[in-house]
Amino acid sequence: MKKMANTIYLFKEQKEISCPEESTILEATLAAQINHTHACGGQGKCSTCRVSIMNGIEHCHPRNQAEEQIAERLSFPEGIRLACQTRIMGDIQIRRMVSDQLDMELISNQISAKPDAALGRQQLLTIVFTDIVNYTPFAEKSPPYDIVHVLSRYYNMMNTIIQERHGIISDVAGDGILAVFGTDEKCQNSVLDAINAIEEMNQALSEFN
Repeated sequence: MKKMANTIYLFKEQKEISCPEESTILEATLAAQINHTHACGGQGKCSTCRVSIMNGIEHCHPRNQAEEQIAERLSFPEGIRLACQTRIMGDIQIRRMVSDQLDMELISNQISAKPDAALGRQQLLTIVFTDIVNYTPFAEKSPPYDIVHVLSRYYNMMNTIIQERHGIISDVAGDGILAVFGTDEKCQNSVLDAINAIEEMNQALSEFN
């Protein structure tokens, strides 16, 4: 008779839970009311749900493509698996990597203070980097006050355009601006907003020059 569920033994919790064959380790722990951290929502995009397979690694299905990419990037050994992607075909023993009291307190404080920002979140954004052509020769021949004055006006002008197109300036360095589009709830298409912003920035710069 085919076995319909396997057993997962949680080392830290000293507890056994059932894992249906069609479920991942994460789905099984969440179903058992285990507070298993999974910042990306179980999509295999982060590593917060990772577990150490203490016994029964041979009962785990091979890594899928999403898990393989994370494992390669973070140099995971064979026994470290993403709970959100790993399905099992036998009994295993695991140790959750993000589960001690300090972890839980930090996460709890983050969630209670700012739920949307707790542990970060996955979001599609458009990133734009701009800098001024021939800025270095200009800076070399101009007095410091003039450089600061020109850059201040430049930043102010560009920031206005970026904000009107639902973007924000994430960072500046010299004449470089790093802008992010897609964080504003009013944004419907971050790529289009970025393109429109760039066109308006070029036009404004021509007038400024």
